[in-house]
Amino acid sequence: EQELTKFVLPERLRCMQSSRSGCYMIGGGESGRIYVWELGTGGLLRSADAHFKPVTAVSFAMDDSAFVTCSDDASAHVWLSAG
Repeated sequence: EQELTKFVLPERLRCMQSSRSGCYMIGGGESGRIYVWELGTGGLLRSADAHFKPVTAVSFAMDDSAFVTCSDDASAHVWLSAG
């Protein structure tokens, strides 16, 4: 097996998911921050303070136009995808 991409993680992540197109990876951190990487380069494209408690789940929409984040703070947020 060959490594395709290497990511530098800014913190311990609770969840990760790749987009259905295979272009992006999203991760949710223990701090409540979310991170979006480009899979081709491993470069961090975006990060945001999304929640007040750890992010517990992330999921892309079927067409990758948006993604959802859920947290221990009992909230869910819908985000528009870049591009």
